[in-house]
Amino acid sequence: MQNHRRPTGFAVVAGMTAALLLLFGCANGPAQRTYAYVTEATGAVAQFQIASDGTLIPLNPPTASAGYGALSLAVSPTSEFLFSGNFGNNTISQFMVGSKGTLIPNSVPSVNAAYGPYPITLTPNGQLALVASFDNTISTYGVSSSGTLSLIDTVATGLNPSSIAIDPTGRLAYVSNFQSYTISEYAISSSGMLTPSGSTPTPNYGIFDLTISPKGFLYSAGPGAGTVSEFSIDPVTGALTQLASFPNGSGEPAWISFDPTGAYAYVCNNISRTVSQFTVDATTGALTQNGPDVPTGADPMQVALDPSGKYAYTVNADGTVSEFTISSTGTLTPNGTVSLGTIDTEIQRIAFARR
Repeated sequence: MQNHRRPTGFAVVAGMTAALLLLFGCANGPAQRTYAYVTEATGAVAQFQIASDGTLIPLNPPTASAGYGALSLAVSPTSEFLFSGNFGNNTISQFMVGSKGTLIPNSVPSVNAAYGPYPITLTPNGQLALVASFDNTISTYGVSSSGTLSLIDTVATGLNPSSIAIDPTGRLAYVSNFQSYTISEYAISSSGMLTPSGSTPTPNYGIFDLTISPKGFLYSAGPGAGTVSEFSIDPVTGALTQLASFPNGSGEPAWISFDPTGAYAYVCNNISRTVSQFTVDATTGALTQNGPDVPTGADPMQVALDPSGKYAYTVNADGTVSEFTISSTGTLTPNGTVSLGTIDTEIQRIAFARR
């Protein structure tokens, strides 16, 4: 006969303590949750909580209204604010991120921008926002303590700027110019003024994405010959030197992302509808294939990792988000798919906040 024992007083107290810790986190406050946001070109930002298994759970409400043609996202380093660049009406929507992850329109809901604001990137300290536009310019905005943008400076870029990367010091910026096949280089002053400092030809036809890895190398991903290119950054002048190119997928790499340690890299391939996975040499930054390519939804536009580095996501032109778990060796395992409810053939982006 099975012996059922009643819990002792110590066991009851211990169990209650564990439950309270799970509910409220440490003594410093409630445990943080991670939220994901995805642009919808119809004029909305879909909002999700990331569950403990990495799947996306829609918030209530499931979307927040943004400007028409919402194509780019940026979240402040403190996760307090989110900005959406709206290509269709030349505005930038401004949101506060609520304590439960829902987006709340700022007291100033939007600001005007140049023609076709895309993309948006914040400096590491969150005090400046750099916005490239289809009129072949890049603008700097100051970010106030309430999350409102104010224009500081505007300078020229190459043709069709498509991506912005800012170095960890916040004093160097790089802009990929899709149609002029160059990377424009800028110095950022403490006041936010931009000074052009050079231009580097790109080795492949057009660039969709520029990313600076945790190890300090700059990488470009573009359709070209199906390669990702690596550059070193001069620590004094910011000048770029191409180091190598790495093949991936079956063509048209669209985006490259790294895990928080910089040990692993992931590249989504627009044509082959896959993610390539790599290990990263800690000294040289060289990429080495880390297992076979993993299928995604149709035409993945971006691959991104959540802040913990445990989960990866691709946003796809068929209106879906592909979910993946990341193993201890950096390999991806499919973890489900979420539908946004609308097929979106425009560029889509995903961003994260912790609250």
